[in-house]
Amino acid sequence: MKNDNTGVKKQAAAVFIITALCYAGILLYMVQAQKTQFETKGQEVITIWYWDDSIEELFEQYKKDTGSTYRLNYVNVSISDYARQIESAIDLSGELPDICFLQDYYAGNFLPLPIWENLGNEPYGVKYEDYPEGCRSYMTSADGAIVALPYNQDAAGLAYRAEMAKRVFGIDSPGEAMELFADWESLLNKSLEQKEKGHQFMLFNCLGDVGSMLFNQTDEPYTKENKMIKPERFLDYFRYLDKLYDTGLVGNTAQVSMEWSQDYWEETYMMAPWTFWVSQYDTFSVNEKEDWTLISPPNGSFKWGGMVLSIPSSSREKEAAWDFASYLAGSMEGAEANKRVKCRQLTYFGCEHGTEEYRTLEIEGFGNQDIGNYVSSELMSHRKERPLSSYDLELDEVFHLTIDAIIHEPELTPEELYAYFLRMLKKAVPKLQVPPI
Repeated sequence: MKNDNTGVKKQAAAVFIITALCYAGILLYMVQAQKTQFETKGQEVITIWYWDDSIEELFEQYKKDTGSTYRLNYVNVSISDYARQIESAIDLSGELPDICFLQDYYAGNFLPLPIWENLGNEPYGVKYEDYPEGCRSYMTSADGAIVALPYNQDAAGLAYRAEMAKRVFGIDSPGEAMELFADWESLLNKSLEQKEKGHQFMLFNCLGDVGSMLFNQTDEPYTKENKMIKPERFLDYFRYLDKLYDTGLVGNTAQVSMEWSQDYWEETYMMAPWTFWVSQYDTFSVNEKEDWTLISPPNGSFKWGGMVLSIPSSSREKEAAWDFASYLAGSMEGAEANKRVKCRQLTYFGCEHGTEEYRTLEIEGFGNQDIGNYVSSELMSHRKERPLSSYDLELDEVFHLTIDAIIHEPELTPEELYAYFLRMLKKAVPKLQVPPI
């Protein structure tokens, strides 16, 4: 153990320097992006920021299905930078895209803001009844207006390589895997047993992936009325992650990095969290053995990677934006199109209004497993989902920064990591009341 917190202080300073540089970089990016954009006013050009080129495939299919003559101005924005780019545009009164794709881990920061079109009013006419009951909080603004369309199904599970699991654990079926790994402690203990027997294997390539699963496996909010709720949960997370990393069974690859994607080409790692959005990367699809198997993870499935679509009131192409957004998230034609693009996924609307056949979906890398029906019938029905919070983005970011400290400063104890987490969180959101440090 360290005698002081020098390392933590250095890391905190580094975080703020990096944040400042990133902020400057975002501003520069926005300026450059605006230089390359079409002049949209009156041209029926829909500007969209997104992180996956499949949006271009979807737009082309939309034009074929509807006969639309609208054009797309697609600006690629990294998935890890998207929320901060939206935030910067709002803070600096810059131009937002005509459709904003808000993911569940930061939707709570933006939906309450009075900057969105009221989709419950004409000419939109969206009704809560068009979507499952559980979507309501992700559709609604602070004043009760419908401001977002639920888009993709978002239950997450655990994928494992069947051949490796058979070799190491003797697992013959998904049912056996779920029984063996019923909770996180069981996974850790069973893995250590096999490691002590001489088996050579790794569980995960990314500690942050495990952190994301723990972070989202709760129905309870982390904050309420500017106060943290049961903050000691984070101490429990850090204790588990620290113990897991010490076993050497988890790699140190950064989440959603180039190296993170490349790791899937090798058969070094047995497991990975899975949800529809992960398939947009060359991850599970590069498995020539087609032996990935999807199951409910230890402690159960959870919401991860779901999106809602909102139209800024400042958009100069509201009619065109609505036409495309309602196609993607409010029509069976759009639901079918989402099944065919590279990032194959099911939509909430499609599962609510389509036939049983719509839910059938095989994903490359998983052999003949019907991923679509497994997600819809098993993972979605039991997934955990915590209420939205206006601090969701900061909680997620600071939590994962602290996970990085486990890797880069392994001498820190879980208690020191927890204190570091609380200090950084207080700096990120001063209004939030955190426990005494």
